[in-house]
Amino acid sequence: MGYIYVSGLDGDTQMRINQSSDFISHSNRGLMVLVFRNTGNSQVVTSTILLGVVGKFIVVYCITGLLLF
Repeated sequence: MGYIYVSGLDGDTQMRINQSSDFISHSNRGLMVLVFRNTGNSQVVTSTILLGVVGKFIVVYCITGLLLF
């Protein structure tokens, strides 16, 4: 599907978007980067920082790792 670049303390991290799953996760300096399918049915808890919407995907930093669906 494509790639997402996330800036962190250790430099940019390249993440592959996997279309076979609803979301992927990548550990980056203790924070979890999550990429969701943008279906409109998923909600992310308030302890996340929205990085952006890329096509059909929502990219967030997740502090607690808690998700609501």
